[in-house]
Amino acid sequence: MKTTSILVILIGFIAFTGVCQSSRSLEKLTSTQIEDSRFQWPDDLQNGNFLNNREIRDLWITDSVVTFGLTLETDSVAYYKSIYKFNENYKSFEYITLSKFPADDRWKNVNKQVLTINENNLCTQSLQYQGDNQEWLLREKTEYNYNSDNKTDTLVKYNWDAENAIWLNSTKIEFSYNSQGLENGRIYYFADYDTHNWKKTRKEELAYNELNEVIENSTMYWDTDNNTWINSVKTTTSYLDGIASTVLYSWDSVGWIFNKRKDGLRVDLYTVGYKGYTFQNNLTWLFDFSEEIGYNDQGKVISQENYVFDKVDSLWTGRTKIYNNYNDLGQLLSVIHYDWRIGGWLLYYKDQFAYNEQGLVFYNCTYSWVSSENRWNKNVSSTSFFTNVSSINNIDYSIVQIYPNPCTNQLSLDFDIANANPINYQIFSPSGSMVKAGTVNSTQSISVELLRTGLYLIQAQCGNRVYTGKFIKN
Repeated sequence: MKTTSILVILIGFIAFTGVCQSSRSLEKLTSTQIEDSRFQWPDDLQNGNFLNNREIRDLWITDSVVTFGLTLETDSVAYYKSIYKFNENYKSFEYITLSKFPADDRWKNVNKQVLTINENNLCTQSLQYQGDNQEWLLREKTEYNYNSDNKTDTLVKYNWDAENAIWLNSTKIEFSYNSQGLENGRIYYFADYDTHNWKKTRKEELAYNELNEVIENSTMYWDTDNNTWINSVKTTTSYLDGIASTVLYSWDSVGWIFNKRKDGLRVDLYTVGYKGYTFQNNLTWLFDFSEEIGYNDQGKVISQENYVFDKVDSLWTGRTKIYNNYNDLGQLLSVIHYDWRIGGWLLYYKDQFAYNEQGLVFYNCTYSWVSSENRWNKNVSSTSFFTNVSSINNIDYSIVQIYPNPCTNQLSLDFDIANANPINYQIFSPSGSMVKAGTVNSTQSISVELLRTGLYLIQAQCGNRVYTGKFIKN
């Protein structure tokens, strides 16, 4: 797992803007009497009720998330709960899940995760427990080690041997990086069943072009008998107008052979299309699937349609269709899913979200479509609760501006911060590859002249403030 992924998992519970709008107390949260009226939140949540107050500088953390299931026609009850417990300096916390069904008279332990975080806000250890009635049984440990650049060096998992009260090796991953700090390889190990010694099992290697975009990803397996690596599969990637196209190869006795292909094409400024093919009988490419993704002005996905090709009847059949709706602040309000039935798309289910004043999701709900009654039926909802810890908050939350957008040669970031902290930035392509990174001050712009035309994601940090946004390069 990459360092950035670990950060998202560990610190995703912490938000850096606004005021919590949750009227329920923590005491009620921890009780067994939590109920959620089916009609507490309307189907169409209005933008004006949930606004971000970006001027208030508080730090909020998630206390708990309670999941509700519909049990009666007009009501639903809590049956699943997640609780977060932090220590006084926020360098470790517990993540606990509990369940409670209508026949139960109390919450029952399900899982617990205890994480330790170092001074760089990176996880160094994770302990996993399994619930047994009202007790916790130790199950698994994961240790993370980092290099001098705070990138993941090794990730090691252990299983707890309760009978002998010792940790046993389970799996291990070793990471490597190129001179630019980009990950270029992983080696996977598993523990021998009898000796518990490490044995190599798989290796992955990455290669990049001059823009730091991934152009090759290969996988090899360890041949224990011959003490060497054996090729398995590889993917090569090319880019046109910022859109990735890939070819998947398989290895056999004569070398690399074609397997699958995915061609990407920019339909227009806001639409990207893909066509997938399978190499048939080592002779020709046959249609496999097609996909079209639509974006709005902010670069957020608003639609996605996917079709598969029926080779027998030579016709296209729908597989997935999704529409995303956002408010004026760019917050995701709903995701509507469609199902393909009898040659056409039909409403299937939707996810809906509501935000409090600081921009955190405090309520989400899933509905299924009842076609016979032409209405949405509520299935499962969840409510999040937050705690203010502004006493440890020394972060400046001034408004960020990114301009011009779209841009041609130069891009500027305005953190509106009084001090002169440097701005560290990373720019990623739509495929997720980092194409540019560096450091500028508050008066300097970022050169994007060499970037291909298309959509990009930028992540920038100034002091303790982190900003993520999207821009279009013309």
